[in-house]
Amino acid sequence: MKKFYLFLLACLFSGSAFSQMLCSINYTADTTTNTYDFFFTQSTPGSTVNWTFGDGTPGAGQTVSHQYTMNGVFVVCAYEIDPSSGNTICQHCVTINTSSINSCTFGYAEVSPGNNSLLQFQSFVTPSSASITWDFGDGMIGSGFILNHQYVIPATYNVCMTAINGTDTCHTCTQIIVTDYPAGSCSFTATPTVANGNVFNFSTTPLASNVAITWDFGDNSGGMGTNPSHIPALRNLHGLYVRS
Repeated sequence: MKKFYLFLLACLFSGSAFSQMLCSINYTADTTTNTYDFFFTQSTPGSTVNWTFGDGTPGAGQTVSHQYTMNGVFVVCAYEIDPSSGNTICQHCVTINTSSINSCTFGYAEVSPGNNSLLQFQSFVTPSSASITWDFGDGMIGSGFILNHQYVIPATYNVCMTAINGTDTCHTCTQIIVTDYPAGSCSFTATPTVANGNVFNFSTTPLASNVAITWDFGDNSGGMGTNPSHIPALRNLHGLYVRS
């Protein structure tokens, strides 16, 4: 009976000691290139390490580097091998998501200093494989990491950026205040007709398709539209104004 208890105690001690012989995986990631550096902590000195990266490619060594060519969720496993027997003595796996989006932020700056109607927007999202779309808050949209946008009316706009990378998505917004009109955009031409020099044809290019154009011809009369015609009430010098 005593021998039985001693044998059981020896087994329990042996199992406890074995459970402390742990192996583990650590890694760092360069999300701009989808490159991962993996580090394996061995449980037994002198053992060898084989890897599977979850995308069908193998690796070997205590420290390995692997670049993923597609986005997704991958299970990375390291197998510690006893070189004398060829048996696996420890195994550890980690799950990584190469679709994860980091730094979901953006910035903007004036293209021409002193006029904030034309702004350049830049996304700071990583990885660079993410798809970036923009809502500029004025009914216009865009796409890309860096792009310019022209505002035609001073106002406060809610600008939103959406980034999609595989299964991961981020969405962020900020309010910007535009105080300027587009530089050199408010102009028109006045051309007298050949048949009747008293009739003037006016023309202007609207700042956008959704703006209304009104005219003040300087003789207490006005007009609307991009190409009105007008006969001045008096042959005199008139101050003309166009508003959009």
